[in-house]
Amino acid sequence: MKVIKYTEAPAKHYSNAQVKGVEARVVIGKQDGAENFFMRVFDIAPAGNTPRHTHDWEHEMFCHAGEGEVFCGEQWHRISAGNVVFIPANAEHQIRNSGENNLSIVCLVPAKAPELLPALCISDQLKSLHKKGRLSFVRRDGLPSKCD
Repeated sequence: MKVIKYTEAPAKHYSNAQVKGVEARVVIGKQDGAENFFMRVFDIAPAGNTPRHTHDWEHEMFCHAGEGEVFCGEQWHRISAGNVVFIPANAEHQIRNSGENNLSIVCLVPAKAPELLPALCISDQLKSLHKKGRLSFVRRDGLPSKCD
């Protein structure tokens, strides 16, 4: 069993051309013995965003705090504290903070997914998923991102 405050988990900070102001934590993962699902927490700064991307696994998300928008199904959907979100496998999606405070999202993914996506195709595991067609990124200008 494991009980921690989520802020005790190590944080990875992402900020570059496609990701802005994202702090990500794996709060339950492989090293905890999780065999079916991983739980991550994303804190997204005001005006921050995740990359727009697709992959062959679903997301179950809970908005813990803040206000933002989720892109899915060719449109933006407003979210705020207390909302739950389901992103189907292979659906292009992105999260952005449209509020004045941090947007905190708890996100579950199946164990076949990477615990965290390294920032834009920098790991061998991520490159392998991209080459197999299981993961893709879309640049802000709408063109596919090159990961090779």
